[in-house]
Amino acid sequence: RNVSDAMDEAVCRGLAREVVDRYPTATAFAAALSDTDRTPVKVTALGRRWGGIAAAALVVMLALAAAVAGWFSTGRMAEPPSIAVLPFVNLSDDRANEYFSDGITEELTGALAQLGRIRVTPRTTAFAYKGWTGNIRQLGAELGVNRVVEGSVRRDADRVVVVASLTDAATGNRVWSDRFERDWGAMLSLQTEIAGAIAEQLQLNLLPDDRARLAGRHTVNADAYDNYLRGRHFYDLRTATSLEQAVGHFRRALQIDSLYARAHAGLADTYSLLAWTGGGAAADLFPQAEHAARRALALDSTLAEAHLSIGIINLFHRWDAATADRATARAIALDSTLTSAWFFRTWILAHTGRLEGAMVTLERARQLEPLSLLINARVGTLLAYMGRYAAAYSVLKRTLEIDPAYPVARVQRARILSLLGRHAEAVASLPPDSVLLGSYESGIAGYVYARAGQREEALARARALEAREYVPAEGIAVIYAGLGDRDAAFHWLDRAVAARGVGLVALTEEPSYEGLRTDPRYLALVRRIGFATRQP
Repeated sequence: RNVSDAMDEAVCRGLAREVVDRYPTATAFAAALSDTDRTPVKVTALGRRWGGIAAAALVVMLALAAAVAGWFSTGRMAEPPSIAVLPFVNLSDDRANEYFSDGITEELTGALAQLGRIRVTPRTTAFAYKGWTGNIRQLGAELGVNRVVEGSVRRDADRVVVVASLTDAATGNRVWSDRFERDWGAMLSLQTEIAGAIAEQLQLNLLPDDRARLAGRHTVNADAYDNYLRGRHFYDLRTATSLEQAVGHFRRALQIDSLYARAHAGLADTYSLLAWTGGGAAADLFPQAEHAARRALALDSTLAEAHLSIGIINLFHRWDAATADRATARAIALDSTLTSAWFFRTWILAHTGRLEGAMVTLERARQLEPLSLLINARVGTLLAYMGRYAAAYSVLKRTLEIDPAYPVARVQRARILSLLGRHAEAVASLPPDSVLLGSYESGIAGYVYARAGQREEALARARALEAREYVPAEGIAVIYAGLGDRDAAFHWLDRAVAARGVGLVALTEEPSYEGLRTDPRYLALVRRIGFATRQP
C-alpha cells in the first residue's frame, strides 16, 4: 500500500468507534490530514497511477473535512450527548446496602458507556460528587456534560425500588423521571430498562444488538449478581482484609452461576492484586488468577476486563511484555473507556523503555478518571522514572491535597524528597504503615531512613519485612541499596527472582535501585528478568 503511517493513523483516529478517541473538532481532523499530505510517501513505478488517485482522494477528503469544520463552526451539527450518573442514594434501612446503591450507579454508568454513542463521565469522577446537593447547572459546567442522572435505591427483603431522573444541565429542568419497583429476581432486567429509557430520552434509538449487549453484561441470577457487586466493592477498597472478602464474594457468585464471566474476571484481578500487596505468594496467586481469567475468556471472548487480566498476569508474573501488550491492546479495542486498561498499558510501555509513550497512556487514564488517587500518584511515579523529580513532587503534592492520608502518594513523595536531598522532610512525610504496601514500595521507608543516615531505623524496617509471612524480597533489596550494601541487596533480589516478585519489572526504571546499576550482577539480573531496557 502507498498510504503513509501518518495518514493511516490520522484516518483511523478520525474513524474511531468511541467519540472520546476521535479528534476533538473537524478542524483538528482536517489539520491532521493536511500534515500527512506533507509526509513523503514512496511510490513505485507501477504505483504512480494509483498514487495520483490517492492524492486526488486526499484533496477530496481535505475538502470534506474543511466543510465539516465549517458545519461545526456554525453550530449546525448538534454535539453528541454527554451525561454524568451521580451516585444513587441508598434509602434502605440497612446502611450496609451502600454497596448495592453504588453498584447500581456503576453498572448504569457502564451500560450507557457501552452504547458508544454517549460521552459518559467516568465513575471515579462522578463518585466525587456523592452526597452533592448543589446547582445542577454548576455541576454540568464542572463536568462538561449536558445531562445529569440522579436517583435513589431502596432494598427491602425481596423488593427493590429505584427512582431515577434525567435533568438538562444547561437549564436545570428535569426532563424525565420514573419509579421502578421490582422483585429481587427481576433486578437485572431493571438496569437494562433504565439505561434504555435514558437512551430514548437522549433520542438514541436502541437497536436489538444494543439491547442484547446491555442484557448480556451480567448473569441472570440476582444472587450471583449481588455477590459480584459485593466483590467489586471490597476489591475497590484494596486493603488486605477487603481483598480476602472480595475473593469470598466472587467465589460465592461463581458457586451460584459458574458461567458468570465477569465474576471470573473479578476473581482474577483480585488474585493479581493480592500478589502485589503481599496477600500471598505470587507464585501461588498468579496461576489462580490466570485460570480465572482464561475461564472468563472462554465464556465471553469480548469481555475487555478478562483480556486486561491476561495482560496483567503476563507483565507482572510471566515477564512477557509482548503478550501483555497484545492483551491490553485488545482490551482497549473492546472498551476504550476501560480506565484500568490504559493504566496498566502504561507500565508495559514504561518497563520496555517507552517512557514518553507511557506518559501519554497514563494521561489518557487520568482524562477518564481525573480524581483517581492511584492514577495521580502513579503520574508522580512515572515522572520519577523519567528523572523529573521536581515535577513528580508537584504532582504528588496535588494528589495529597485530595486525600492527605493516601499512603501510596505519601510514600512516593517521601522517596522523591529523599532523591532531592531533603532528607528531614522525607522522613517526616512517611506514612505510618508503609511496610504494608506491596512489592518494592514496602521498602521505601527503610530506603528513606538509610539515605537520611538513620541506619538502625532502616535495618528495623528490613527486619519487619523479613518477619512477614510473604516476604517482599524486592522491597528489602531497596533498603540495602539505600544503605550501600550491594551484597545484601543482590541477595534479596535473587530471592525476589526465585519468588517471581511482581515489582522486578520496575528494576530498570526505579531510581531506588540506582546505586546497584554499575555492578555486573545488575545487568545479569536484568537479563534474567527479560526487561533489559536500560544499560548501566
